[in-house]
Amino acid sequence: MTDWKVGSPLSFKKPDGAEVIAGTLLKFEPEKLLQHIVRNAMRSIDATLTYEFSEQNGVTTLKGSEEFTEPISDEEYADSLAGWDAALNMVKEIAEKQ
Repeated sequence: MTDWKVGSPLSFKKPDGAEVIAGTLLKFEPEKLLQHIVRNAMRSIDATLTYEFSEQNGVTTLKGSEEFTEPISDEEYADSLAGWDAALNMVKEIAEKQ
């Protein structure tokens, strides 16, 4: 949830209302780019997540990336990978509603 203004809070929530990710909106270009920062509450590690949308011949492609501010453990890496499926599904839902 966000007002889509750069610098505003941004969060993704499950259908039951439970917050999955919270952070700050860094960049937003409708139909092109969404970038936000999140903090790992356990270790205070910031990560920048970027979602880039492109369209060709009526097919939309979504590219996601994540950059951490410092090295992470193997366990944190595995958690990050597991989180991408949920995150990309949520972004897909948002994009298809627009």
